[in-house]
Amino acid sequence: MVDIEAMKQCYFKNRLWAVAWSTFLLAGFVAVSGCDRPGGPQRAQAESETATEDGARSPVDAARDLHASHAARDYAQIEKLIVPDRQAETVQMLRATDRLIDAHQAMQSAAAERFGKRVHRAFNLGEVENNLGVFSKDIDVLAQHFKGDAATVTIQVASRVPLLRARFEKVSGHWCYVPPQTSPASVAALDELTAEIEQVAASLKNGMTPLAYHNAIMQKLIPGMTRVAFGATVDETGIRVTDAHEADGEQ
Repeated sequence: MVDIEAMKQCYFKNRLWAVAWSTFLLAGFVAVSGCDRPGGPQRAQAESETATEDGARSPVDAARDLHASHAARDYAQIEKLIVPDRQAETVQMLRATDRLIDAHQAMQSAAAERFGKRVHRAFNLGEVENNLGVFSKDIDVLAQHFKGDAATVTIQVASRVPLLRARFEKVSGHWCYVPPQTSPASVAALDELTAEIEQVAASLKNGMTPLAYHNAIMQKLIPGMTRVAFGATVDETGIRVTDAHEADGEQ
């Protein structure tokens, strides 16, 4: 019999981690964020109509191209729309995040089929798709502000506030996105978590019990999320092992 109450407790703990973890992912894809001043997007949109030179594509166009390319998983095109020194690391991070999203969706489907929709929500990373800044699934590109060969593009993700602002720079006559730097350790942790989710999905298809599913979430997947966010080894309680060693006076 499925222990719904245990799954509910697991779900609420997972939700707390998911909010913090999604914030970490967002920081990896948006260079500048914050609330736009009232009326800002409308004024900037009017400005943008005359800001392009000789019909050249604007930062707003580049942001929309990035979004469309990500929807098509066209990483080669995405790379061309990013400043050269951030291309490889950003695409690597984006690929790793997309692999995670695909694995999560497959696991959700397997859990829903095995246990029903109420239980499969015990672990849900669905918000990740709309915490990727300009690469998010549902965005509106609202406006652009220029300062020489630099610009900021204001976007709204999934009708939420605050609005976000992404940085762009002109490179060889073309507007390119300037994402924050990403950590190779975070990419490795994302791949590790993806592999763990894929293992759980396979176990679900092979008859995984509700208790085993609950334990996998608590002992593998939630600590895996912690590794992505904090870059440290964690035990099954979700406490960073490095912190525990420091508290015990270990080096």
